[in-house]
Amino acid sequence: DHRDLHSFPTRRSSDLKALAVRCNVADSAQVQALMDTAVKTFGGIHILINNAGITRDQLMMMRKEEAFDEVISANLKGAFLCMKAAARTMMKQRYGRIVSLSSVVGLRGNAGQTNYAASKAGIIGLTKSIAKELASRGVTANAVAPGFIDTDMTAAMSEAAKAATLASIPLGKLGKPEDVAAAARFVGSLPNRPEMNLLPYHNLGESKYGMIGETCALSGLESRKGRNPKLLALQELCQRCAPDNRVSLGGDAIALE
Repeated sequence: DHRDLHSFPTRRSSDLKALAVRCNVADSAQVQALMDTAVKTFGGIHILINNAGITRDQLMMMRKEEAFDEVISANLKGAFLCMKAAARTMMKQRYGRIVSLSSVVGLRGNAGQTNYAASKAGIIGLTKSIAKELASRGVTANAVAPGFIDTDMTAAMSEAAKAATLASIPLGKLGKPEDVAAAARFVGSLPNRPEMNLLPYHNLGESKYGMIGETCALSGLESRKGRNPKLLALQELCQRCAPDNRVSLGGDAIALE
């Protein structure tokens, strides 16, 4: 069903159907088999979330070439292969939502993470490009760039690194996976209306939920004289998704405070 997901009633877990498929996203044959299985089981592919990611942290002068290639293959090539395979079905449906997980590290860089930062920066460029290719077919593509989130990956950080990270966050705490899921759900459920076919890229890295700063800005919208109808539509949707926040519209961005 291609309706706005925000209009759906809450479903019981017993009503939902899930299927787990083991897949190496860096292997094109396995990715295609995954997508074929999804189409056969569920009748189509409406939302793709590229969330597979690994790290192999080390200073550049000590890093082996294999470690660089491994991270790029899983994080960047994997997203590309999944996008390509899912897009075939989405284009036929003339509907699809692609959400890829980037990272604040891809925007700012981080010592010891040259491979990870390069892969996550690549996600942003890949997303912007594929959005322009698929927009006319009713398929949108967005990237979510979280800050430091409380996961097993960040749990492996040294205490000194954690302390330095927390010191850079105004709220003084890491974000939660639920915060990222909410952002992914938002851009993954934009209704299929012309005014909502908005962006090749959403910068959701600066979030009040403790990721980086205290506001959440969606940037990249075209700015015209007067009130842009696309901005007004997104402002309305933002307010629905975050009723406890103040949604402000200014220039070429919408901010949740």
